[in-house]
Amino acid sequence: MLNLILENTEYFSSVYEDMKIQFPADELKDFDCFIKLLNKPSYRLYSVVESDNVRVGYVICITDDKNKFLWIDYIAIYKNMQCKGYGHKIFYLLKEKFAAYTGIYLEVEKPDINEQNTIRRINFYKSLGAKKLNLNYIYPNKNGGLPMDLYFIPFSTDYKENLSLAFRDISCVFEILHSDIPITKNILEQLLA
Repeated sequence: MLNLILENTEYFSSVYEDMKIQFPADELKDFDCFIKLLNKPSYRLYSVVESDNVRVGYVICITDDKNKFLWIDYIAIYKNMQCKGYGHKIFYLLKEKFAAYTGIYLEVEKPDINEQNTIRRINFYKSLGAKKLNLNYIYPNKNGGLPMDLYFIPFSTDYKENLSLAFRDISCVFEILHSDIPITKNILEQLLA
């Protein structure tokens, strides 16, 4: 059985070493930025732990108790634990833990036929019920911005896309995650236009 264990900033060092291997450099914040974020109450690091206390992965997310959404900033399964069915289990665990929320947002790399992992990830998220939101999403980063797709996994079966709520949620997340990046305001204005 899997559990989510809320971690503190001291544990983050080992997670960051794994992140440098598993995530593209242009999607990764620097270490000090993560530490600042982890000191905010809504930005959380969870270890995904098997019942025998073996860590299988991690979830770094924003939990918005006011607007009732979860925003996955990073999610990964350690390389030696991959291909064992943990991916689906982690999302079901998140849905159970945050059952009062409307769903989960995911920033996803654009599909690239030359990079099969991008297609595999999208198909995986779709298998969980993820819906691609109809907007030109840009991930603010220190290089300006990275075009990505924004997906939403609704927790309700009667979900209907509501871009005004999505824009509200994106605005909240950008304020937390990207307020230190000068172009963030411009990107947000483009999204809202």
